[in-house]
Amino acid sequence: MSRYLNLDPSERDSKELAKAFTELADFTSRFPKSSYAPDAKARMYYLREMVARHELQVAHYYLKRKAPLSALRRSQEVIEHYPSTRSIEEALAISIQSYNDLNQTDLAQTNLAVLKQNFPNTSYIDDQGQFIALKLPSDADPGFLYWVTFGLIKG
Repeated sequence: MSRYLNLDPSERDSKELAKAFTELADFTSRFPKSSYAPDAKARMYYLREMVARHELQVAHYYLKRKAPLSALRRSQEVIEHYPSTRSIEEALAISIQSYNDLNQTDLAQTNLAVLKQNFPNTSYIDDQGQFIALKLPSDADPGFLYWVTFGLIKG
């Protein structure tokens, strides 16, 4: 259904994604020579990407709510458990932003160095090598008009 409504599966609860990943991992370990094994591995890669993206969306939510410690925990989850995904660059940026918000400049600089080393052309660093703060909405609540019109008007 999400395919037809153009919904991002990473915006949903990740428990089912993790369960599907576990089932596919079990299948590939039990039947490594199966003709379905390559497809199962491709689906596992996709599921890892979705779970990592879900963690980042939750981290963004926490940043909007001015909860940098919670956002940091979510970004560290991606860095530690999903290092081979495409979400790692954004996870590093969220961790830098969170450390800056927590006044932990040494840790922010350490993560900035990792970001520069691994992603030299990142959009999170300006020409002088300084971190560009994440652009977040000033208010997490979209407002009265949004809720009254069921999200049709963002006012």
